Amino acid sequence: MVLLVFAAKIHATPEIDSLQQILPATTDTTRVNILNRLSQLHWYSDPESSLSYAREALVSAQSINFEPGISSAFRNLGVANDVMGNYDEALTWYQKALAIVRTSGDEASEGAVLNNVGLAYFNQGEVTQATEHYLMALPILERTGPPARLASVLNNLGLVYHKMNRQNESLEYHRRAYEIRKQISDKHGTAASLHNIGFCYDSMDNTDSALVYYRQSEAIKSEGNDLYGLATTLNNIGNIYQRLGNLREAEKYFLRVLDLRTRLNDLSGLASAHYNLSLIYRNNGRLEESLREAYKALGYATKSGAQVREYTIYGGLMSIYKSMGNYEKALEYYEKYADLKHSLFSLERSNQVAELQEKYEAEKKEKEIAFLNYENEMKSIQMEKQRSQNRFIIFSLYILLILLGLVALFLHFRYRYKHKLQLENERTIQQQKGFKAVLEAEENERMRIARELHDGLGQILSTTKLQLYALEEHLADETRQSLETPLSMIDEAVNEVRSISHNMMPAALMRLGLVSALNEMARKINLANKIEVVIKAAQFEPRPGFSAEIGIYRIVQEILNNALKHSNASRITVTLLREDRNINLSIEDNGIGLENEKVETSSGIGWLSINTRVNMLNGSISINSLKGLGTVVNVKLVA
Repeated sequence: MVLLVFAAKIHATPEIDSLQQILPATTDTTRVNILNRLSQLHWYSDPESSLSYAREALVSAQSINFEPGISSAFRNLGVANDVMGNYDEALTWYQKALAIVRTSGDEASEGAVLNNVGLAYFNQGEVTQATEHYLMALPILERTGPPARLASVLNNLGLVYHKMNRQNESLEYHRRAYEIRKQISDKHGTAASLHNIGFCYDSMDNTDSALVYYRQSEAIKSEGNDLYGLATTLNNIGNIYQRLGNLREAEKYFLRVLDLRTRLNDLSGLASAHYNLSLIYRNNGRLEESLREAYKALGYATKSGAQVREYTIYGGLMSIYKSMGNYEKALEYYEKYADLKHSLFSLERSNQVAELQEKYEAEKKEKEIAFLNYENEMKSIQMEKQRSQNRFIIFSLYILLILLGLVALFLHFRYRYKHKLQLENERTIQQQKGFKAVLEAEENERMRIARELHDGLGQILSTTKLQLYALEEHLADETRQSLETPLSMIDEAVNEVRSISHNMMPAALMRLGLVSALNEMARKINLANKIEVVIKAAQFEPRPGFSAEIGIYRIVQEILNNALKHSNASRITVTLLREDRNINLSIEDNGIGLENEKVETSSGIGWLSINTRVNMLNGSISINSLKGLGTVVNVKLVA
């Protein structure tokens, strides 16, 4: 026999004693909850008391309109009747509980009651109905729990697979239930799962494994006072010993089962226990005892309305009387056996016809409902489709407006940005034109002054010197000596004028070009023997325009002046390279170095002049310098 388990946990009697002590002092919802809890605690050990507590809980809950208490009382009445074998009445109470929990939206309780409904159908042999309710309960309990209830529905699905003779799948569900129950320390549930695992092995004729699990289940149930479950496990152990031919051991277990069924007042169970003892005694040749037990079994079967059990017992009585040689009695019970068999067969056929008629009517109604639902669904789909199209159009227009706004905003900012760039370019061009005009005017002025100094003041000084030399020939020696100082001063003045003139506009630049002018500049610096300046311009061809040469010359001149003043270098290398229209100028020293940021942000006249000339020549300048490692100035120009 499979052990059917309800979603509840059996607690020790101290909890029952404690609840009974505080019950008289409680009122309202607290009293209802305690009564329902007491009903749960007596489900398996004393189902009659469980019914009593549940009825009292129902009356109290209805008097204060306490719906959770009412639904719990309905469920407790269902479970207690289920344990006692009153399956139809159990289903009635379960359906009432189900109606309340569904109305209240209590999913967890709905899952538990659906599981109980499935159990009642399973006990009646309605496997299809049982499976439907288990499968409805499973997803609810997987979502809401608690674990004990989920384990219960897994256990019951294992029973369904067992009924289908799919033992491996049944074992899998029972093991899952067992792991959950063991984890949450549910002793009653653990014992039930052990029993059902044993029953799977029993059905697979693996009696050794079956007995191991049955005995583990027996130990837990004995400790927990689970009379109903213990009776079921002991009955299965007795059946194994009976099949193995160990009738003495089988009798011991069946007598223990009989005692438990009597204490539970389980009529169906008592019929089964007495009939099992009858079979043991008949096989032992103890026919009188077998006959006595068979009649007891028949009485309980008749009282409980279990006609299938009566049919089996009639067959047993026929066999006992035949073994005793009382053929008249054997014939009597054979006729009863045959009549009841015919009655059951007719009833079964009648039930099948009624069931088919009911299914036909139900299917007819379902088709009509399905057609109406289909029409309504199609209308709903069309309406939803139209609403979706309208929403899509509105959404599309909204998106289009947003996009148009973004495009307009983008074009506005783009116009402003381009206008700003244009203004900045124009400002830069004007600045460059202004700088260029200033520098060109400066260079022109330099050339004019240099020319006037050279051609004007220089010639005057030279003429004056010639006249003094001519005068010197007509003077006495003493007077001639007095002219040496003026003549020396005139020579210094001529040299100074020539130097100033060359600095303002080097003659070599004007006559021979940039490279020669740079070499002349380096030669003059090197004469001081303080620093060495090297000019590298072997590939500087063709020459750029004169304006470009003047600009480059001034850039080199200014950078060299800065290096001479600040770098403390011993060597400066100036490299000029021409590639088509591109001119690369590099000036490198081995001095103390500079801080790049300070140079790039410098507001000094020298660096300002350098940057201005670089910009005029459409160039760029970069400075790489580290303190103690020297400085490299790279200038790239287009000329």
